[in-house]
Amino acid sequence: SPGAELRLPAMPSVRFSWRWLSGLLVLGLAAALYFAWTMPTFRVSAAEISGLRRISERDVNLVLGLSNTPIFLLETDVMQKNLLDAFPELAGAFIQLAWPNKVIVTVTERVPVLAWTAGGQVVWVDAQGMSFPVRGEGNESPLGDATSLVVVEASGPPPAPASDVSPETS
Repeated sequence: SPGAELRLPAMPSVRFSWRWLSGLLVLGLAAALYFAWTMPTFRVSAAEISGLRRISERDVNLVLGLSNTPIFLLETDVMQKNLLDAFPELAGAFIQLAWPNKVIVTVTERVPVLAWTAGGQVVWVDAQGMSFPVRGEGNESPLGDATSLVVVEASGPPPAPASDVSPETS
């Protein structure tokens, strides 16, 4: 029939807007997070430890619990607290995180000044009055590797160190 129109399907018109760019940014950031979480480049296997004399690096790494953990999940304050709680023979610990997967631990061990013997058990005591177990090379003898220490034979454990906080008087 003359003058009849035939309508063909039209191609959809695609318009690029800022929403496309936002979507691409979200996808890119999600991919970056996934790769950062799963790549071995950002996973810590063991810490670099300095300052140890009687404690083994293996023991410290077990307490830190770093086995294959992404570095951005580590909390230095929690790791330091766990380390000082697990090893009373440590006077201090400083933990640093370095990019991309390095944990640097610097510790200070207590220096024993006397060996306290009570009931067949020996503990060492440092100059501040803190007691800690005998540990390290030479543990075959009851005094460990510090045979030049003053030996105190007592019927009970060493007294707790004096607190630095003085009681308030009214």
